[in-house]
Amino acid sequence: MQTASTKLSLFLVAATLFGTGSLQAQTAADVPAGLNGTYDLKLDFISSNIANFPHKKDDVVRFVIDAAKDTLCLNGTLLTSKPVMNSVGNTFTWISNTNTHYEVVLRNNALYEVNAMQGTASNFAGQFTGSKISNAVDCIGAVTTTITTTPTITIDVQSIFDLAAQVYPTLLVNGSAPGLYQGYTYKFFASSGIYVGIKDNKIFTMGGPFGTAIKEQGTVSLVLNALQTAKAKIDAAKPTTPVTPTTPVIPAGLYTLKVTGNVNTSFGVGTALNFTLQNMPAPNVSDTTVIIDQVKSQLTGVGGISNIRVTSINNTASRVTFRVEFSATMSGLSVTYDLSYDYTK
Repeated sequence: MQTASTKLSLFLVAATLFGTGSLQAQTAADVPAGLNGTYDLKLDFISSNIANFPHKKDDVVRFVIDAAKDTLCLNGTLLTSKPVMNSVGNTFTWISNTNTHYEVVLRNNALYEVNAMQGTASNFAGQFTGSKISNAVDCIGAVTTTITTTPTITIDVQSIFDLAAQVYPTLLVNGSAPGLYQGYTYKFFASSGIYVGIKDNKIFTMGGPFGTAIKEQGTVSLVLNALQTAKAKIDAAKPTTPVTPTTPVIPAGLYTLKVTGNVNTSFGVGTALNFTLQNMPAPNVSDTTVIIDQVKSQLTGVGGISNIRVTSINNTASRVTFRVEFSATMSGLSVTYDLSYDYTK
């Protein structure tokens, strides 16, 4: 997750640290138990094409450190040299038979990185970073390989990238392919200059509005939950398309029918009805069961029809008028009907 200028700064620091006259005093090593284990480390920074340097950029080398024996094993080859510790006690250096110096840097009682020098302790060649893969200290064979596959992204981390693109569409879209750097699996978003990295089940950011320092944002589960909550709020704020209520269809007949009234949804959208139909048969207003059955049959596909109430207003040979009130459910919404049917000859 470092830029070219940052890597150049690392090189300058390393050159100063290992330059003539600036090398820290060296003493016999007593390798701490915190370095015990097997590590797969990648050479993710190299200063130049140094003669006889046995590695190339992106090589992955298996380092096995046995603190009890003060030994370092590289890809199944045990180094015969004795380690040397600096005066601060935070670096331990072994030298291979190709005269490559491997300086193991300790931080918080654990391996932080390995600096490689070729020929002399001042000839900085490159830097290995990565993670411990086990506590085993057996020097077993492993060959130098070059990373050619894309780092693995878990389902939860992929969900974080997907949700972030929706919640922050101007910042976190069109990210790069996943990369690896100093134990981070990361993506770079060129349009905003932001890096998003994952390490030790935590999310980190750098660049753009986050500044030049790596900032921890929380565990994978914490960040995922926060993005899910933010996405739900965005979805809830989106406008809902109103559903047009279905109007009951009246069979043809001998009266002129005028229907008036209102149809209202539970979120405040109302529709006023006012239309006329010719040659309609008038039902027997005293037989409310027939009217209720007709209403239900005319609203095929509408669910939850309930609370039907029929109120008679007129019932003569030339005019039949009644009011129908009921509620129903459409597309998950509660709909109320209040209609007047006026049949006249």
